[in-house]
Amino acid sequence: MAHARIKVTDVAARAGVHPSTVSRALNPKMRHRISKDVVARVLVAAEALGYQPGAAAAALRSGRSNMIAFLVPDLKSPLFPTLFAGIDAVVSKLGYATLLVQAPPDLAGQKELIRRLDARQVDGLILATASRRDEIVSWVRSRELPLVLLNRRTDEDTISSVTSDDAAGVGMAVDHLVALGHRAIAYIAGPQTLSTGAARRAGFLAAMQRQDLLSDNIVAARSLDQQHGRMATLQILDRSPDTTAIVAGSDLLAFGALQALRERNLVCPRDISVTGYNNIPFGELVAPGLTTVSVRHDELGREAGQMLLGAIEGDKGVRTVVLPTELLIRSSTAQVRS
Repeated sequence: MAHARIKVTDVAARAGVHPSTVSRALNPKMRHRISKDVVARVLVAAEALGYQPGAAAAALRSGRSNMIAFLVPDLKSPLFPTLFAGIDAVVSKLGYATLLVQAPPDLAGQKELIRRLDARQVDGLILATASRRDEIVSWVRSRELPLVLLNRRTDEDTISSVTSDDAAGVGMAVDHLVALGHRAIAYIAGPQTLSTGAARRAGFLAAMQRQDLLSDNIVAARSLDQQHGRMATLQILDRSPDTTAIVAGSDLLAFGALQALRERNLVCPRDISVTGYNNIPFGELVAPGLTTVSVRHDELGREAGQMLLGAIEGDKGVRTVVLPTELLIRSSTAQVRS
């Protein structure tokens, strides 16, 4: 049978005092108002009964909840569990719990969500939702909530952020394809309102220019999901049938590309090579295994967690951390057919 939760009234009865006296005795900021003997009696009673004050009461006394919130755009995305694990691995060592919350897509909904989190005294926020020019970022700052951006940056770079080296990662994919003899390389870009989408597209353009290749075969997807990758690939095949390789701005976009190739009776990599970005957990399970830019998502999360802890403790500095990537070569890329 479960034990009943010990209440303030139980401690008061054991110590022989009023419940309000227990509350004052357990609050370091209030206990000076009662005698040391009474404080000692209450502490002994609380210890004997195993009394644990509620989280809300503890937060009121300390001004902290020992909770942070990680806001993501889509809980179904395979990226966020690893990012979350990295954050929690760092902050939990200092007694913080991490809330994983799906943010509404609209500004009003995001503001309402953050108001609720603030009312519950969360100690800081990590946002994986911010766009390049996002009003929510300045709004959070106006509430003086400690804030870190994860896998996102704003154009102003006035908020601490942790990202992978998006441009360099896509550049490695292009260089790999060129080394395999590909010249007609297309790119499926993510939304340009996001820093990841803009930086990866810039990396593709820079790499193609460095290789002295035309870089006009670009289709911008509205979302980083498989369906939009499929639609973008069909568009590429219709307008540029001589394409021999496709670089996708995310693994999900690349999965959509593979789907479109199958629909057109094209074989990857015999007919067209495909690369992705992120190295999500099941990328090696698709057929063919996806060549992709591998991102250390756990390390991104740890860096963001450490950065937020510093902000909670009063660090007002703005830091930008960019972690290196590597190209993971699997079987979706091959020598161009002569």
